[in-house]
Amino acid sequence: MLQVLIVQDDPQSLEAMCQAVASFGYDPVRAGTGQAAFDRCKMGDIRMVIANADMPGMDGKSLCRLIRASATNGYVYFVLLNNASDQQSIVDGLDAGADSIITLPLHPTELRLHLNAGQRLIGLESRDLIIFS
Repeated sequence: MLQVLIVQDDPQSLEAMCQAVASFGYDPVRAGTGQAAFDRCKMGDIRMVIANADMPGMDGKSLCRLIRASATNGYVYFVLLNNASDQQSIVDGLDAGADSIITLPLHPTELRLHLNAGQRLIGLESRDLIIFS
């Protein structure tokens, strides 16, 4: 089961998101701060991250930049949750390295589709590693 690291500073939102991710067949892993999430990513087994763009301390965009700049055991698919839907906020999130952006409020079906897209991408990378090794 693919682990999905969920980074959310609001405990109620974190729990609701974990329940949704689990209902889609993924294994949710919790982090309440960007730093805790980065520390967890350094363990090397996280391939998908969902992070709130607006958190105190290390926000989702900073976390994404840090993950992209660090050595990992494979590609990490990054979904950024954004409170704003204006074009500049979306551009900033994509420029930080996010693979996809979901504008809040969160709709479970949309989240599921983004996660499924990430799983396909990760599956392609894993397949290529097997073929070319």
